[in-house]
Amino acid sequence: MLNCSHMTRGAIVNRSFGMANRGKMDRNTPSHTRSAHAHADAPLRILVVEDNYITQRMLHDTLQRFGHMVEIADGGSEGLQLLLRREFDVVFMDINLPDINGLKIVQRFREARPDSSAHIVALTVNRYPGAVGEYMSGGFDAYIPKPFLPDQVEMLLESLNQV
Repeated sequence: MLNCSHMTRGAIVNRSFGMANRGKMDRNTPSHTRSAHAHADAPLRILVVEDNYITQRMLHDTLQRFGHMVEIADGGSEGLQLLLRREFDVVFMDINLPDINGLKIVQRFREARPDSSAHIVALTVNRYPGAVGEYMSGGFDAYIPKPFLPDQVEMLLESLNQV
């Protein structure tokens, strides 16, 4: 297990992870054996839980351009249901959702699925150190501020791959 805590151009990664199997994989490979960065034959399964249409589109288009499979949940309730029913490699989660706070969703998910290896990334405009610390201690694996650039998303996925 590696414990990583560092800042990468606007993104913070902080969590203990086991090293992923870096051999050749296909779409049927379980998420816990996949890396957090796409290979041509193994796109990541990514969930975006975000209520803002512009942010949804930007993440969707960016992640698809990187070769990943992307699913969108418009709100917290829908996002939680998807997290509980399906396997995802990475989840981008807005903190301030209208129906359920992103922190509560992550806490419920981590309690219900403690064996999941999904990397959960907080999305928020709140950049205060105390708030970021709350996200990390609340079950998030990484943080990326809004607004963000596509290269920040790519660097974050690469950081998750290295931990």
